[in-house]
This record gives sequence, structure tokens and C-alpha cells, in this order.
Amino acid sequence: MDESVGRIMEYLKQQGLLESTLIIYMGDNGFQFGEHGLIDKRTAYEASMRVPMLAWCPEIIKPGTVVKEVVANIDIAPTLLEAAGLRAPDYMDGKSFLPLLEGKKEPWRDGLLYEYYWERNYPQTPTMHAIRGDRYKYIHYTGIWDTDELYDLQDDPLETRNLIRDKAYQDIVKKMNHQLFQQLEESKGMYIPLNPDRGEQSNLRNRYGSPAAAFPDYLLRGDTVSAFPATIQLSPAPVDSAKQQGGMRQGASAQEGAGTRQGVSAQEGTAMQESIEDIIKSGFSH
Repeated sequence: MDESVGRIMEYLKQQGLLESTLIIYMGDNGFQFGEHGLIDKRTAYEASMRVPMLAWCPEIIKPGTVVKEVVANIDIAPTLLEAAGLRAPDYMDGKSFLPLLEGKKEPWRDGLLYEYYWERNYPQTPTMHAIRGDRYKYIHYTGIWDTDELYDLQDDPLETRNLIRDKAYQDIVKKMNHQLFQQLEESKGMYIPLNPDRGEQSNLRNRYGSPAAAFPDYLLRGDTVSAFPATIQLSPAPVDSAKQQGGMRQGASAQEGAGTRQGVSAQEGTAMQESIEDIIKSGFSH
């Protein structure tokens, strides 16, 4: 790829066109290599959704120019069309950022809509939508009910501090949630596509991988947070087969006596287990 681009630039140079040709060099998609403990490209985190992009055209772009506005891949085609003196058709979603490359002030989007829909082939990544603004990013999941995410990209560029439940940021959460669904409605995105099964699934787990995260207290009913121990053993204790067989070899009265003692213990254990299960079920069902 690099060699091919180099050959094109060398040809433009020989033809005297290099200084006036707009060349955009960019990647296809980002990819996570351990960020957030993930390795994939389907999430709304910066390492996944951002791509590197370089633009060259000395006649209109000053050296060292950095465009800080949120530019997306849907903006590439309108930009190239404007550079060629053509108008982008109305059906294109993007917008030309040629004025931004020229250093001009241009009204621009205050949030980019990110969309990903769950795929059977990659079941570990849920359906998600996000708004990526100049400073804040709001991520909203479908199918995962226990958390959404909000990050301050200025103070926390690596997205390590989720502010979604921070009281100081609730106005921002509400604003970006409204902005998200407004953009979805405007773009006719208020539905989740259902596709037929095809291909293989990447669904195998590492037996020695990371354990599941602890369930957060803020999603537990207030009257159940400390009502039970952290773990409750609900499985009945194993029966000692040797003792059981020994009791059977004894006479009838011994069998009855042993059976009575063992039966009471088993009944008590079963009753306690059923009682705990009933309490837990009733606590989480009302």
C-alpha cells in the first residue's frame, strides 16, 4: 500500500500536479489490542472507533494543520467532490470538511452518531449507540441493562473513569441521551435489524480467562444488599455412600433407626434450601 501511494505521488510530481492534488490517507477502522481488556473493533471506545487520517494538498492546507472537529468517514466523499468543484448529492449523509482543511471557521456537528448492531458471529459485543462530541462521549447499550457509559475525553482520553452515575454529570447524560435518540429518529435508525444466521461464530471462551465482574451494589434492592452472605450454598451436601451401605447391612431396626436420623437431617437441609430459595425469589420479584 505504501509503495503504491508513493508511486502515485511520484507520478503527480513528475506531472507538476502534486502541490495541487488533495490526497487523503487513512485507515479502515481502529482496533483494540488490550484496551479495556478487549481485542476487537466493534466497540465505541476511542481505540476502536477512531482511525488515523492524513491529508495533503499544499496549495490549500498549511503544514501542521490539525482539524479538531469530529470528522467521520462519511465526510470523505463530500470533501473530495467539493475539491473537484462538484456538489455532493443530497442523499449523502456526510459533509465536506474542505473549509476546515483550509483553516476556515465552519459550523460543524457537535456530536457524531456511532452505531453497532449485535452480530451472531461475534456475540460478545452487544448492540450499542454512542454520541462522540468534542469533549464528552455517551455510550448507550441495548441488551445490557446494568450500565451505560460517559467519558470526559479531555480529562480522561483513555476512557478509564465512567461518569455515568456521577451526580455532577447528570445534566450532560440527559442532554446526550436526548441528542442520541434525536439523531436516531432523524436518520430513521429507531429499529434493530435482524439478519439470518450465516458463517461461523467466534464464541469460544478461555477457561482461564478473566472472571466475571462483581455485581454492582447500586443495582441491588436496598433490603437485599446485606440480608444474605456474599455466597449461599444451595446444593445439598453429598451423601456418604459407605455409611449408607453400612446402615443397609444392619438389621431391620438399625435400618429404621439410621434411616430416621438421616431422613430428619435430609429433610431439614431440603427445607432450609427451599426456604432460602423462596426468600431470594420473593425478594427479587416484587
